[in-house]
Amino acid sequence: MAITNTRLLEKRAEVHWDTALLLKESNDEWAAVLAFYSCYQLARSALLSDPIFDDEQRLIKDLHHNLRTEDKYVTKHEVHLAGKDGNGFGINDLVHQLYRYVSGLYRALHRGSIDVRYENGLQNSLTIDTQLNLAELFRAEYQSGNLAYDVARHLEKIQIRRSQ
Repeated sequence: MAITNTRLLEKRAEVHWDTALLLKESNDEWAAVLAFYSCYQLARSALLSDPIFDDEQRLIKDLHHNLRTEDKYVTKHEVHLAGKDGNGFGINDLVHQLYRYVSGLYRALHRGSIDVRYENGLQNSLTIDTQLNLAELFRAEYQSGNLAYDVARHLEKIQIRRSQ
């Protein structure tokens, strides 16, 4: 069963982050996977605590006609054709819908995680340092309280510089 307690998600995020930092010391690209999962736990925590999910009519009106209160409990990463015909949403989709200004960070972190887990490792200028820097930016936004729709919608998109 998925964790739905924000404090437990935050603790889990810290365990993943600490492990990412340890793996970085030995230049192990799996640090990128743990960095992503640290941010994944924080994204889930943000969704669970975001007041926008308390008003389903506003979700539908302001964000997406298929978005519902219970979508804050999703754990999958992506849904093919998210939101279309009631397919639901994944975390990546929700981060993009609600926290668009950090969506690029989150997608790059997810891409790096996929590259390490299923492809030939980090590619296309994604490095361990880049991935951890992106994760630090995302984590800082969470810690600042910016991952809430009513705050995030007013923030400028964080630009990703591949040399980070």
